[in-house]
Amino acid sequence: MKEKGFFQTLMSVCAGTESFPVLIQQPAIKTILNIVILAFLCAIFNVSIGLYPFYKTYMATCKQLEKKFGLIEFSEVGIIPKIEPEKQNCVINDKDFRIDYIPSVSDLKKFKPKLNYQTGIVWTPKSVLFWMRLLEDKEKLLIFPLLLPVSELYEPNKMRELIDKVQNTDATPSFYTLAEIYKVSANDFAQTNSTTFYNFTSNILFWIPLNIPSIYAVFLFSSILFNILFLSMMYLLFFTLFSFFLGRGGNFGLSFSEIWKASVYTAFPGFLIATVYTSLNLPFLNFLTIFLISYFVYYFAVFSKLKQVYTSNTDNKKL
Repeated sequence: MKEKGFFQTLMSVCAGTESFPVLIQQPAIKTILNIVILAFLCAIFNVSIGLYPFYKTYMATCKQLEKKFGLIEFSEVGIIPKIEPEKQNCVINDKDFRIDYIPSVSDLKKFKPKLNYQTGIVWTPKSVLFWMRLLEDKEKLLIFPLLLPVSELYEPNKMRELIDKVQNTDATPSFYTLAEIYKVSANDFAQTNSTTFYNFTSNILFWIPLNIPSIYAVFLFSSILFNILFLSMMYLLFFTLFSFFLGRGGNFGLSFSEIWKASVYTAFPGFLIATVYTSLNLPFLNFLTIFLISYFVYYFAVFSKLKQVYTSNTDNKKL
């Protein structure tokens, strides 16, 4: 039996159920290789489609910040805006995202974003903090620093001291607490007296030498890989066990391996549909939900075909 290449397999699986009796006879390693190739292609597609809208939003945000604050200046006071550095200001980039500049750290004690904002950034002369609301409790915020003192960053003992300070505070540290702990110096980062928001975030944000669009591209790529190669495969393994022990496949002579391979190939159209849906950033449903809906629709058609073929083969042998 001549084995099909990846693209032949993908087209035959998406075209209908006729190829499944042949595909489940191929070695398991071939099935694993095919699912890995598909996962990487889906991840590349997700980055290709999803990155550009994010990049446009990112550049628009940088321009919006520069219009409001001017350049970022590095001074003895810290990292401050060129325009009105003594005044508290806010830029709302989206209906649920905001960026607040707060010149005095003591003002953080009373800073509390309204419930309609889900994520945001708080910027003081000595710290930059990212926050997001917890799904299980909208009143609580997850807060962590986007900047770390460079001297501590490369000295494990000092870094450990910073972490211990956070752990010794309340279970949910406040903006003020974290701003006091993660103080940075303008001298840690500044090569010039001032810079644009784009250059600033391109060099130091998230403590790694990548700009934000690059970080987002890595996120888009890895999220699809995680969804396909880990989460979805866990579900497929469960469905295989369920089918095998309840006789969906066993009743007409399929082995555990054959049921697993049929389940994997049944998932291919679902992976494609879920990837396109996710890449277009459509609302309401996530990758896994779209995948499971598509999978179950195709699942019954595939296993009905396999039952028809194997039942027919069994009847012919009896004759």
